[in-house]
Amino acid sequence: MFHIHKKTLGVFVIGCSRLGSLLANTLYAQGRCVTVLDHDEEAFRKLSFSYGGMKQRLEATDMEELKQLDFRQADKVFVVTEDDCTNVLCALLLNTLYPSLHILVRLRDMSRQAVLEDTQIEVICPDLLCLQQCSSLITNHDRQSGFQRKERFFPGSRA
Repeated sequence: MFHIHKKTLGVFVIGCSRLGSLLANTLYAQGRCVTVLDHDEEAFRKLSFSYGGMKQRLEATDMEELKQLDFRQADKVFVVTEDDCTNVLCALLLNTLYPSLHILVRLRDMSRQAVLEDTQIEVICPDLLCLQQCSSLITNHDRQSGFQRKERFFPGSRA
């Protein structure tokens, strides 16, 4: 069984996809204790040469494999495989095994979020994040340029 040192809260990244490897590399560079889990050992090649955290093969939807790992001392678990269904199932299994665990799950299709509504699992949707960022950039640009929305029709004018 794998244990995280009790004095150091760690971060688990399930799925060494493009996002998973970027997340693991960034968190490790920030000095966090990081463990990356993926069903395909070849996926670990996406990690940078400077990554010195843990790597372990794991089938994310296998409850027995999830039980073998000790997530109790984890600060956060990011579930970011390439497949939304895998992410949802893995997050729900982790939530069942470790109800107080802080779980963040990436979903590309927000319609799948309904399954997670009655849980404490946080959903990250890349499309919504991009939309929020674009809206923020437009709002900031409008403020800086003094843009004010004008009414199309003024009282007393002809349309």
